[in-house]
Amino acid sequence: MRHRSDVDALWAGLEAIDCFATDHAPHLPCEKEGATPPAGLPGLETMLPLLLTAVHEGRLGLTDVVQRASFNPARIFGLRQKGRLEVGADADFVLVDLQRKGRLQAPWFTRCGWSPYAGWPVRGAIERVYLRGQLAFAEGSVLVATGSGQAVLLDLAQRVAG
Repeated sequence: MRHRSDVDALWAGLEAIDCFATDHAPHLPCEKEGATPPAGLPGLETMLPLLLTAVHEGRLGLTDVVQRASFNPARIFGLRQKGRLEVGADADFVLVDLQRKGRLQAPWFTRCGWSPYAGWPVRGAIERVYLRGQLAFAEGSVLVATGSGQAVLLDLAQRVAG
């Protein structure tokens, strides 16, 4: 957001927001500095630490984060295997350390190598990520093979189009 008033308006209107999501757009700095910069920012990895910081600051509850970042998107898009931790679901979940303090870093896993949030202080850190019950990330390392994800929204788009 370019203006503080926009940020303040988002916080004030939080009850109208159904989903927290990010569009990872890894544009190079030279692309963003041009006369017609492309939309979007890198930042897929920053959303959860920023939301956990908002929890620590009292702006959100943990339930708000789970509802808007996991349960609601799965419900809205009809992804029955996602968004909940129960028998029959995919067992996608994240373990976090709510007390750990740190600063966001520039991403190491994307071609752009920068983040508008680099250096921002955060409270809360991702410890482990499980995808379909398999440990996929721990101690700062991705543990699954490239291409091991599933294109669930592609399947949804095909169902809607068909």
